[in-house]
Amino acid sequence: MGDYGREKVMALTKKIDIRKLGKVLTEEVDNISQLEYKALAFEIFGEIIRLTPVDTGRARGNWNISSGSPDFSTSNSATPAQPDYNLNVKGFPAVYISNGLHYIGLLEEGRSEQAPDGISQVALGIVRSRR
Repeated sequence: MGDYGREKVMALTKKIDIRKLGKVLTEEVDNISQLEYKALAFEIFGEIIRLTPVDTGRARGNWNISSGSPDFSTSNSATPAQPDYNLNVKGFPAVYISNGLHYIGLLEEGRSEQAPDGISQVALGIVRSRR
């Protein structure tokens, strides 16, 4: 076996401050974890939109995703708005997927033949099954 450039590795190792390495690694893991957290939130959001029953389309078009507090704003749009992919997940705040339409609760209870088991819990189950 060769030494695989042991002298070069040792020379580089002496230049690394181990205290800083721990901080850099922690920040890197945190960044990866936050990206995964955000990806999971948007995956669930997409499933909820996909599973929302469509009559006029308003229920599907009024889902919102936000962090820190829920967004119950509504519109007359039947097309889902493009979400803000700059969702702030630093520090892992609560992420809210909300819909302000007065009848969304009925759809969540399964009062639609298109979604007899509701929406959000089914979406969560689908996403969990993929992971």
